[in-house]
Amino acid sequence: MEQEKKFNSSVDGIGSALEKHDFDRSLPKELDVSGESGFRPLKKVVKLFKDSFVSLWQGRWNYILFNIVPRILGFLPLIIIVSLVIAFGLWQAAIGNLDEFTFNATNITLTVLVFAGLLFAFIYGIFWSQAAYVYYLNSRAETAGNKQILKSSFKLTFGLFWVSLLQALVVLAGLILFVIPGIIWLVRFALAPFAYVVEGKKGAAALKRSAELSKNYRWSFFLRIILMQYLLFFIQAVFSVIFFLINFYNNSDIGNLVITALLLFIVGLINLFISLLLEPLQFVFMFDIFNNLVAVKNTVGSRDSFKWGKKLLIILLVLVLPILTMGFNDLVGNFDFKRLFLGISTDDNYVDLPGPFDDSSMVDEQFNEEEFEKDSDGDEIPDFLESLIGTDPDSKDTDGDGLTDDQELEKGSDPLNR
Repeated sequence: MEQEKKFNSSVDGIGSALEKHDFDRSLPKELDVSGESGFRPLKKVVKLFKDSFVSLWQGRWNYILFNIVPRILGFLPLIIIVSLVIAFGLWQAAIGNLDEFTFNATNITLTVLVFAGLLFAFIYGIFWSQAAYVYYLNSRAETAGNKQILKSSFKLTFGLFWVSLLQALVVLAGLILFVIPGIIWLVRFALAPFAYVVEGKKGAAALKRSAELSKNYRWSFFLRIILMQYLLFFIQAVFSVIFFLINFYNNSDIGNLVITALLLFIVGLINLFISLLLEPLQFVFMFDIFNNLVAVKNTVGSRDSFKWGKKLLIILLVLVLPILTMGFNDLVGNFDFKRLFLGISTDDNYVDLPGPFDDSSMVDEQFNEEEFEKDSDGDEIPDFLESLIGTDPDSKDTDGDGLTDDQELEKGSDPLNR
């Protein structure tokens, strides 16, 4: 009996703590002036990021669960269908009945099932997780179980897909119309998924609700979206650099290979853990903004103050991000770091050749691909190799014994002496 009382008290304490969380839709006391009009700022950027990270970390295992389980279940029907199709194809091949595709009932049924599996996987393998994140955030104060959250969010998944599809089509149309309208509509309708899951607004009504909430706050909202994208880029860039450095200092030494493998395994696990939380982080972040806007919109004529200096800064950030992303990918993918730091070229078009006697020596001269394959005398021994072993690159038979240099090398005789 005493244990039951302690358990109930703990549950009540958790519920109270969650109700006091920053995702509460009420405004801070200094801003709680419902019915009054005028300047109403959004939550400060630093506090927004801090609250989002705190909330993400508190529910990290739940978010990882919602990231993994719906995707597995969403793709499971497709995996089963594809397995059946492969098994059927193997059976048809075994009985010699797979010469050509015929439009019979079985083949048509299997084709329809594959397309149905693909559609189901696309909708529920992607949007079920997103619905679960938002449903979990919206029901935390109710301490709903994970099983109940998955069941309830499953029912919301198709509607979320429909809202997201409408949102994507509108943004795509705007991007086609000289890009800028697409960016504007991206910000305007970014909260549509939350309007659907939290407030039950369906289809176009969710887009309309998002436009209402973001009105007069779009520059502030846009700034927060851009800063989140910069954060995601920074996290991914850090891991890319770490993986590169581990491989960069790797060599053929057995002990070094073991250490490298261990480091790659540990960093890979950390990267996997963080990667599973990056998508939920974005939804936690946007959910906080959604609730913040719902709160400030309870005031009359609420608006944010945003000067042109800040607007120009946002435009600059938007222009720099894709350049920064492409530049970083090109730098990591193509820049020859070993050539810069160690004098060793890793370019496919160049080859550093070891000396003929000392494995640690390097030939100063570098050959491009054409010179590497050049064979002046046609004896199938490249000129560079003939220069290393001492044979004449302009004569097939250096020692004049009637056997070509390549024949003597194949027989194991000396091509320099008769």
